[in-house]
Amino acid sequence: MKTLRYAILAILTLASTAFAARPTELYNAGDVVEFRIERGGKVFGTQKATCAGLNTDEGDSLLVFNMETKTVVDRSGRSFDMDVNCEVAYRTNGLPRDYKFELTLLNAKVTHAGRFTGREYVGTGSRLGVTQPFNFPLERWPILFDNNFALQWEIAAQSVRRNPGDSMMVEAMIPQMNQLMVFSVKALPFESIEYAGQSVRTRVLQVSPANQILYLDDTGRLLKAVDKVSGISVIRQAPGESA
Repeated sequence: MKTLRYAILAILTLASTAFAARPTELYNAGDVVEFRIERGGKVFGTQKATCAGLNTDEGDSLLVFNMETKTVVDRSGRSFDMDVNCEVAYRTNGLPRDYKFELTLLNAKVTHAGRFTGREYVGTGSRLGVTQPFNFPLERWPILFDNNFALQWEIAAQSVRRNPGDSMMVEAMIPQMNQLMVFSVKALPFESIEYAGQSVRTRVLQVSPANQILYLDDTGRLLKAVDKVSGISVIRQAPGESA
């Protein structure tokens, strides 16, 4: 068991050095990226991410994004609006340093604020008016792969440049689920998809056990993410396109 554990950690360590593109090369201050959330061809949510730019804090150069998502949640035959807003500060290598979010559903709020130090992910969370500290010990710096924010998946996917058929293990923090998980990421054969009225050749990644299929263009932009279990698709809005 120890041998397997060390082998996995060795793979994860190699993975952390494999970033093909740095976020500072792909995003500029003021850039806005939008996605729509669909199931069965029906739009029931939107996402928006704005790059606030590069700044320096405590000696770290950080690329900051403000992200928001609005979705309609069905419960017991009734529909409710759910809003999630977050701020992420990424190091220039695409790994997260600071993360905070606020989720609102049925007038109830959940808040979360944490920092990655390399040895731990530490901070506080609030639910139903009760605030509690959290501390996740880390054996390496994880990627960020939280729910509801496709741009986080895009930045995480930029670390995986593999040939079709290749696979790797990636450690990821999912703050909204209070979980640190190891994902298997497999590069599938290149595939052409319809996007903005054109056929676009994409790099395809299968993420397990998240049941996600990610379609990225040659520049690293996430054009579409599909959840094979729920049938939900998250699709990047083309310039001039509305949800």
